[in-house]
Amino acid sequence: MEGGTFVPGIDAWGNLNEITNTQCSVPTWSQLSTVQNKISGFCYDIAGNMLGTGGCPSLPYSPYYVYDAENRLRNLTITAAPQYLYDGDGKRVIKTGIGNKLYWTGTASDTITETSLSGTPSADYIYFNGKRVARVDLPGGAVRYYFSDHLGTASVVTDNLGVIKDESDYYPYGGERVITDSDSNRYKFTGKERDSESGLDFFGARHDSSALGRFMTADPMGGHKEDPQTLNRYAYVRNNPLSLTDPTGLDFYLQCTPSPDIALTCQQRRIGGTDKEPQMAWVQGVTGENGFTATQIGNDANGNLVDRTTGTGAYTADATGSGVQLSNDGGATSATGMFLNKDVKPTGNQLQSYNTVVQAGNLPGFLFTFTNSKMEANQTAAGFLASAGT
Repeated sequence: MEGGTFVPGIDAWGNLNEITNTQCSVPTWSQLSTVQNKISGFCYDIAGNMLGTGGCPSLPYSPYYVYDAENRLRNLTITAAPQYLYDGDGKRVIKTGIGNKLYWTGTASDTITETSLSGTPSADYIYFNGKRVARVDLPGGAVRYYFSDHLGTASVVTDNLGVIKDESDYYPYGGERVITDSDSNRYKFTGKERDSESGLDFFGARHDSSALGRFMTADPMGGHKEDPQTLNRYAYVRNNPLSLTDPTGLDFYLQCTPSPDIALTCQQRRIGGTDKEPQMAWVQGVTGENGFTATQIGNDANGNLVDRTTGTGAYTADATGSGVQLSNDGGATSATGMFLNKDVKPTGNQLQSYNTVVQAGNLPGFLFTFTNSKMEANQTAAGFLASAGT
């Protein structure tokens, strides 16, 4: 990109329809979008999952991208055996076909160890403050160190002597400009694994295409009217890729119990649902000249939990099967995060009805991850995506 100009063309509905570059040959992109925010001329299924880059032919049709019942990418081409298998928490645990692997994780979603399908270790990963900083190749024991930018993108990988083994520049939506490539690193844009067989980045809940500048499937959480940029369910981080990262991180409202003496800081507000069936909840906030503004806790550009309304505060969070507990002021204050469960149908006592606000209990249907180092991630939960964050 040196000497070049990267110009994205984004329409009024948040679709990235054009990328022009005045000096370099890549990346470029030019396409129209439909009224459903799908790429015009591409094939999608009824759930909004992209099946291929050409129009849908008459049936029977063998799509290039194949999804499972939970809209997760299962394999490429319908004739192939499943390439990607997921556990009950939605984490990808097996990859077959190219680079057969088992993924072993700890309390966080990031991979700690990779092995062959028979269980022979091939790599260990080391983290500091929630960030991947090193890899140990097995069985030889060669060490690689990761040097990442503010988004968590591994721009440089070195050996134990500091010799650069892998170096790349990245365009805003994840396109890679390789400078040096003598390492097997697959964790690239914002630290997510890039599948060599498809070129897609695995973001946990969905796959993202850096070539298209958008996700392959619609966000099951949707968005909300207070922040129109979240309403396009395919857009990558509100089309603000220079400061925001992975939108599978969830933002939370803070629950409160109403009483007359806190009427200015605890009010009932819509936090999801539809116009016909709005979902209301009592949430914390502040009252100013423009009325009541609900507090929303989420990640800033550095992955810290803050009050996204003001950009201030230092929150920590603990996740259990009963929900998320958010704390501030060194643990002096705390509140329960509010969830919006949109992805499951009622089954048994612990599941709430479709589009129902859930305040506690086991929350199936969506995998969320906070990158904050004090967050116990990988809980199975539904969440209300207030805005895109880490």
